[in-house]
Amino acid sequence: MKAFSVRLKDPLHQTASQKAEELGVPITELVRQALDSFCTAGDALTSTTSQPCVETSLRIDLLESQLELTQQQVLTKDKQIEEMLKQQNQGQQLAAMQQQTVDKLTEQNHLLLEKKVSFWRRLIAPYS
Repeated sequence: MKAFSVRLKDPLHQTASQKAEELGVPITELVRQALDSFCTAGDALTSTTSQPCVETSLRIDLLESQLELTQQQVLTKDKQIEEMLKQQNQGQQLAAMQQQTVDKLTEQNHLLLEKKVSFWRRLIAPYS
């Protein structure tokens, strides 16, 4: 990529700066797109429609870059959602395992309580 300097009169520079700000692009991108449009559209000096084409081209490029950024953000959010769902699933599995453990311990306690005969019952049971 090559770089070069361009001298502009103050009113033209101010207008270009305002237009670039309206479009949300740096002035260098505005100049790059205008030059690209000029070189690919033929003789833009004699064409009165070159300005709308440049502006439309800049807006399209801006929208495409915004769309690409939005798509990247959506992919990132999708990955985050997927990870959160995995963590939620693991949490539910852990809770189910803990509930099973509690149920087993409760059952064992009931069995132990049923088997345990009190001292007084053992003392009275032979006589009843």
